[in-house]
Amino acid sequence: MIELTPRQSEVLEAIKVHIERVGFPPTLVELAGLIGCSSQNAAAEHVKALKKKGYITTASGVARGISLTEVKPKLMPIGLNDQVKIKLFEPGIEHLKRHYQDLNIPYEEPKLDVDGYATMTLWNVMSTFGEVLYNGAPHAFELAIDLEAK
Repeated sequence: MIELTPRQSEVLEAIKVHIERVGFPPTLVELAGLIGCSSQNAAAEHVKALKKKGYITTASGVARGISLTEVKPKLMPIGLNDQVKIKLFEPGIEHLKRHYQDLNIPYEEPKLDVDGYATMTLWNVMSTFGEVLYNGAPHAFELAIDLEAK
């Protein structure tokens, strides 16, 4: 969906709050009062913009014809063998050095891209860093998924 202006976000929030409170959408006159407009025409312009951007739908000729568009999060399946990017922080680097030492492998700095991310399979990230990932632990790394590559 297209990004909302701050004012459009306020109007959308007013519609949502009204629906939550009373169980049905506001009329244009009610919406104008909720958002501090002096006329229902101003409210109608906001409704028109929200509709154009895909956040609401309207029913013609119905006083309470505003409906919120259900926004479903996009799911992106990712497998254990898919490549992810990680940006290591100091706790992650120290853990990786210990991990290499435990395996009797000489430590090598991970190859980083221009943004400072190393590429690994998700399985490798999980098996290497799993023991340091718990609630309250220092952040070992930042994980990113390259959506363009998927």
